[in-house]
Amino acid sequence: MSDTHADTIRSAVDEEIRPILAGIELSRRGYLQLTKLVATGIFGFFGVIALILWGLISIWVALPVLGFAAIVAGLVAWAMARMYRGTTLAQIVPPLAEAIGGMTYRPMAEGFNAAAVIDLGILPSSQAVAAEHLLEGMHRGTGFRMAELSCYDRVEQISMATRRKRSRRRRNWRGLVIEVDVPVRFDGPVILARDRGLAGRIHGAGLRRVDLPDPAFARIFEVYAADTDEAARLVTPALAQSLAALSQARPGKALAAAFASGVFVLTIPLPRGFLEQGSLFQPAHRLLDKVPQIVRELTLPHRVIDYLMGDRPGPLL
Repeated sequence: MSDTHADTIRSAVDEEIRPILAGIELSRRGYLQLTKLVATGIFGFFGVIALILWGLISIWVALPVLGFAAIVAGLVAWAMARMYRGTTLAQIVPPLAEAIGGMTYRPMAEGFNAAAVIDLGILPSSQAVAAEHLLEGMHRGTGFRMAELSCYDRVEQISMATRRKRSRRRRNWRGLVIEVDVPVRFDGPVILARDRGLAGRIHGAGLRRVDLPDPAFARIFEVYAADTDEAARLVTPALAQSLAALSQARPGKALAAAFASGVFVLTIPLPRGFLEQGSLFQPAHRLLDKVPQIVRELTLPHRVIDYLMGDRPGPLL
């Protein structure tokens, strides 16, 4: 990042973020107090039930009740922490995005076509998709959009208590989807799959395997397209080298990509959520220590575009 960008970010922190930290701290204490009150009420209610069961039956009947109370209290704390983080990020991320330049941020990703990404077959088949943290902007004259996606399917389990089958929602993929505008016209789709198992699940009609001459690229990606000539035109030798380097910048992760609907789509799995700074259990002033990490995550699309244009900016995250 240039010195000019660093100065602009420091100014945004001093002029727009520091003045609101007191209000964020009040909000944090309110959420924390509410969490404590609700958790106390939960343990008080279920504690009375557990004591009654202990007296009437045995302690072994009472203990599961206390365990259930702990689970409910934990879920309440998780929900409160998530609500606090969301309201906090909605206040501190927009000025940082503006300071970086050419970027806007919205906590919810309304309008991001997650279904189209699923339909390409580069993500696991899912029954539900949740999208959040939408970034839109320009870098080096190229438009981009990025959102965090969580994909869910349903699995059946047999209840140990009732011996009956029940289904629950399970997250099968979480990560970032980046769309980069492509300046040349193409029909597509052209699929670039790194995960060999994922390649077998691609369900685009009429897609055929395309062999490209770059051996380093071929060791990482498999290419599928309806038009093999178009695939060769889009995945140029220079781009193949850039994509191989991009993959190495995120080792061990099953990246996948596609050219479709006028954009280049890249999926990046994450072991944890995106923009998770802002702990309910830390004072608000500690957010200032998280600013470099937030900026690093916000500029991820910039590094992807840099790679696609032949630069080598280092690790993606």
